[in-house]
Amino acid sequence: MGKQHNATLDGLRGIAAAAVVIYHETHIIHVAPARGYLAVDFFFLLSGYVISNAYETRLLTGAMGLKAFLTARLIRLYPLILLGVLCGLTWQIGEGPKPDHLVAGAAFGLLLLPPWFAVSTNLLVPLDPPLWSLMFELWANVAYAVLVRSRRFAWIAAGCMIVGFAGILYTTYNLRLVGGSTFPTFGTGAARVLFSFFAGILMARILTPARLDALAPAVPFPVLAIALFAALCVPWKFGTIYDAFAVAVIFPAIIVLDAKDRASEGWRRAALFAGGLSYPVYALHYVTVMPLVDRLQGRAPALLLPMLAVAFLACLAVAWAAWNWYDEPVRAWLGRKVRRRPAETMVIGAGD
Repeated sequence: MGKQHNATLDGLRGIAAAAVVIYHETHIIHVAPARGYLAVDFFFLLSGYVISNAYETRLLTGAMGLKAFLTARLIRLYPLILLGVLCGLTWQIGEGPKPDHLVAGAAFGLLLLPPWFAVSTNLLVPLDPPLWSLMFELWANVAYAVLVRSRRFAWIAAGCMIVGFAGILYTTYNLRLVGGSTFPTFGTGAARVLFSFFAGILMARILTPARLDALAPAVPFPVLAIALFAALCVPWKFGTIYDAFAVAVIFPAIIVLDAKDRASEGWRRAALFAGGLSYPVYALHYVTVMPLVDRLQGRAPALLLPMLAVAFLACLAVAWAAWNWYDEPVRAWLGRKVRRRPAETMVIGAGD
């Protein structure tokens, strides 16, 4: 079985999701945004760490096969992918794109495949652009499940990290690490997932409970949450190379310090709530609240801040409704359908 679920890592995921929303809000109205785009790299790192802890023992012992693993991952991720694409389709119908482009965008989006030559856009997921990271993450999941039983897997993962970090350094030499959502920046997105996802996998292998006790002091969860948010708000004057430093040093350090999960019961409940909101916030904010934020352009500066605050709260409300009234019920129903079949043991929704 996997290691015990770490609730406070969920809380950090919630902080990162909030940073993404703030980044997109400020970007749309042409206010200089901070570095919320780096939250995607934190998601990749955390995903690798959590998935390794949750599934690796069963994958290595044969208690779970490739089909069961991918089924579990699709049940965890796909309901909100479906809802995000459908919400994006609803918005786009009113914007006037050609019907064939809408159909192609929806079909490729639901398959999590880039719409090569199918639509007149550079976006990998035209109907819900933030889902580009879910596309890369699921491909990384498949690669992990296929390769994890190899005796050379640790070397393969290290090679992926080296290639990925080389791509990150190349990008951040002159540019910010925002690439991945478009065809021209496809290579940057691949580099980001190669480094961070496989770094998370290797961290989970290396950071045994004994090593954590020896290496990591018990840092209060609120301190780590503030540190993560601050890392995502560093001003641009510190340069683009900061992005590579955050991805390679700051984010892994925060996960190491949080891995002991020694928060009080109250903070654990808050962290679980934030973690539960994080995925619907990320998957749905761009196609539910952001089109409304886009209409704030040109408003008086004195009105923008309260309006953005209201939009942020609306985003949380939409995410809460989707989480409680759609995502969890659908995943529970799918989980019951899968468990009725005589198949390999699996855990539905490992908290990542």
